[in-house]
Amino acid sequence: MVSYLKTLIHRFTHTRPFVSQLAVGIVVVASCIATPVLADAPQAVTIVTHLTFYPDTTYGTFEATGPICSTGTVSLVDAHFAEGPVAYNVNVTQLFVCDDNSGTFVIRLLPQGNARPKDGFTFNGPWAISGNSGTGAYSKLSGRGEIGAVVDFSADPLTGMETYVGFVTLK
Repeated sequence: MVSYLKTLIHRFTHTRPFVSQLAVGIVVVASCIATPVLADAPQAVTIVTHLTFYPDTTYGTFEATGPICSTGTVSLVDAHFAEGPVAYNVNVTQLFVCDDNSGTFVIRLLPQGNARPKDGFTFNGPWAISGNSGTGAYSKLSGRGEIGAVVDFSADPLTGMETYVGFVTLK
């Protein structure tokens, strides 16, 4: 063992190739250690949906940037409305299914609707993803952010576009 260490020290102090190999080894080990750390770090995400609102359901497509799939379909899981004198609150759950078969995730929306004279109604508020509502690569996805939605009330059936901006964590 001592002779092995002496040989190792001799190579380290007298040859450059060993230093290069050592440096490469350190970089490889450091990158392997850093990968799980990066997976737990919140990453920016933007999701844009294009929806059609039918009497019994809502369905559409989405495009996304960030650590999730780039395209897929979105559908309504559950919706509850509470009406007030000037505005109303919405509690909605939507299912996102990735086109690349990497998995699914569920987002809960809690926007508030307010009348806007130029474009019908707009909805703004928070959204969240719990860490156990997805499948596949997104089974432990969590995150939160803000949503803004515009509904075209002149279309039949109604159509709309939602924009989600926030951060997600892949675990």
